Amino acid sequence: MLDFYTGSRWGELVGQQRHEYDSEARSIQIREPLKEIGGRLFKGGRRFDTSRLADLGPRPTRPVTPRRQGGRAKKGRTKTPAGTRSVELPPSIAVFYEELIDSHSFPFVLCSAEGAPLRRSNFRNRYWRPVWDGSDAEHTRSAEVVQPILPTFTFHEGRHSHSTWLAEDGIPEVARRARLG
Repeated sequence: MLDFYTGSRWGELVGQQRHEYDSEARSIQIREPLKEIGGRLFKGGRRFDTSRLADLGPRPTRPVTPRRQGGRAKKGRTKTPAGTRSVELPPSIAVFYEELIDSHSFPFVLCSAEGAPLRRSNFRNRYWRPVWDGSDAEHTRSAEVVQPILPTFTFHEGRHSHSTWLAEDGIPEVARRARLG
């Protein structure tokens, strides 16, 4: 739901920590997205240590020297400078988001049952694809067959759907671009 109603990128959403939510304005602050590089997670340009998940305090990070790739260093900032922004949540989504924050004490709002940040491929294979593609009797171990909702729909297409909804609602292009970063 956050994908559709914020238009944010994958790393911007799964990288949200509880301190990045403004409960008065009911908005999320997008400053440092979560990035997965070479199987390692980075937030704010620092490696995120998932080995100490039992500690419920702020997660330890250690600075790393980013390797050069294609002549550019990998940084902990948003994709573009305009990507650093505040995104107001619709009131109904804000209620769900606040309930999610209150449901656990881990620093990441969207996380696994153990409190670890979500990884793109695991989320895609375990949750996203089965919901959109459904399941058929030949390829599922479950006796229940689930009808597909919208086969091949990707997470990023939710961002485009949000932009289209804003355009249909008559939101000026400059405001749409500011919201999407």
